[in-house]
Amino acid sequence: MANPIFKILFCIFALLTVHQINCIPSALANINHIRNAYDEAHVRVFMLDYDGTLPRVRGTNDLRNLIGGLAVDSKNIICINSARPVYNSIGEFQNLNNVIIVGEHGAHYVAATEEVAPAASGEGTMWYNSMLTIQSAITDQYLNILRVNPNGNNYYRADRSGNFINIIPRTQHKGNFVENYMRTFMASHSEAKVFGISIGDEMADEAMHLVMNKHGLFSALVGNKVNMDETVADYHLENEGQTGQLLQQLSRYNPNN
Repeated sequence: MANPIFKILFCIFALLTVHQINCIPSALANINHIRNAYDEAHVRVFMLDYDGTLPRVRGTNDLRNLIGGLAVDSKNIICINSARPVYNSIGEFQNLNNVIIVGEHGAHYVAATEEVAPAASGEGTMWYNSMLTIQSAITDQYLNILRVNPNGNNYYRADRSGNFINIIPRTQHKGNFVENYMRTFMASHSEAKVFGISIGDEMADEAMHLVMNKHGLFSALVGNKVNMDETVADYHLENEGQTGQLLQQLSRYNPNN
């Protein structure tokens, strides 16, 4: 008769063998490695999905404070990449320096200026109301409503301080934005140590991960919407709460303490 302990060990080994292709390491279990790269970097860029990725915490300002904890560091640029229209998210991070809100229909660079709030609020209402009646791809007529020249630079001024909204066609997904942004970002910091990480929970976010991987940076899948054996992400986070833990540990960690 076979030793029952041997049987148990054999079963455990078999299970591990079957599932090992589906395993990617936990980001939190590797926080020291990620944090070391963060500390050593001269510049840092975060590409963060919104829904299903960032934690929906209790207090109305908790998510803002979490992102703000990163944004106060001048080395950091935080891009919040959302499939929803940009103005649905802009209020939550209003006036945070070094934060870029990227929506399905546009990108808004949020600077810490008093002029942004009233200007963005007024134009946001007009834009949102227009979108209720326009469900198809952005047309010339829609761009004209926003007083944007479709044959020009395709941007719309939101205030006098130079903040702007880029008009992005619906067919251009977040991977295109990340690809274009990171190409410029890496070229302008070619001599610097760069830290970067993309975090997202859906197949649409795999495009972000591909770009970050190409530049030798970090990427993390949240949850289980994407199969472990299909994702290109380097690391895994169980849920939005773990995303919050990761960002909090980076923003609060001080190597000089």
